[in-house]
Amino acid sequence: MLTALTGAPYFPGGLGVYTVTNLVTEKGPSRPVTMQYATYYDAADAAGISRIYGGIHPPIDNIVGRRVGAVTGKGVWERARRYFDGSITNQPVNIAIQKLPSNKAQVRYETLRGQYYKLQTSTGIGQPFQDVPGSAVLALDSSVTITNSITGTNVFYRAVRGLTPNLQ
Repeated sequence: MLTALTGAPYFPGGLGVYTVTNLVTEKGPSRPVTMQYATYYDAADAAGISRIYGGIHPPIDNIVGRRVGAVTGKGVWERARRYFDGSITNQPVNIAIQKLPSNKAQVRYETLRGQYYKLQTSTGIGQPFQDVPGSAVLALDSSVTITNSITGTNVFYRAVRGLTPNLQ
């Protein structure tokens, strides 16, 4: 994350410096110890190794945890970048529709937590879409399911999303 955010794997100014002056729960050095790191990865390596030396984690936890952290960090940065540049709201929302008995349909779509969604319908592809009453919701889960009555022979659905509840 820090490499992506700053645009370089190196600490600003060349070195990251951290000084240990007092260990609260362990016996340690009697004088301050200054550690220096050239890159964010060097600092992460030292933090992981300190957890092994401290008896907090076995080596396998450090290795697997670092891999999971690297993958997660890249995914989080990609999502954050899309929020920053506004492209998060320009992605299509895939919808699954299932016909139910009694002229009803279940409409389900995947969501991104923290975004607002509104379901809309139209009677034809070239026709304007109208909001489904009460469908503007703030996504708190990974999907939304709505059951609607079907009126007419052609009903087209779409879901729109945005960062605010005022969706167009």
